[in-house]
Amino acid sequence: MLKRIIWILFLLGLTGGCELFAHDGTVNISGSFRRNTCVLAQDSKQINVQLGDVSLTRFSHGNYGPEKSFIINLQDCGTDVSTVDVTFSGTPDGVQSEMLSIESGTDAASGLAIAILDDAKILIPLNQASKDYSLHSGKVP
Repeated sequence: MLKRIIWILFLLGLTGGCELFAHDGTVNISGSFRRNTCVLAQDSKQINVQLGDVSLTRFSHGNYGPEKSFIINLQDCGTDVSTVDVTFSGTPDGVQSEMLSIESGTDAASGLAIAILDDAKILIPLNQASKDYSLHSGKVP
């Protein structure tokens, strides 16, 4: 009986000697669930447009040089998606901020910028959403 009492006192002493801490905390969870979106296809996550070698005599102020087209592929579009818009971002040109700047360097052209045009040959300004484009089998023409 004495052993049992000592054992109980020992256990009570252990629990009385422990400090328990509680901390009030906050967990914030946020997100958006969107029904009608598309995912950029893997082959469109990095598109390299080769401009080739172009003579500077082809350029004059306000005129565009030779055009190169590219296609943006989309996948997993919601069933109600019929149009999409795109936004292009990059370093804007110092003179024409709606166009892309050309990287500086010893061999870099100066006084030129890269324009991104839509299918109607209208400039898509950097960092602004384009007009809506019709979706054709997961592609934006």
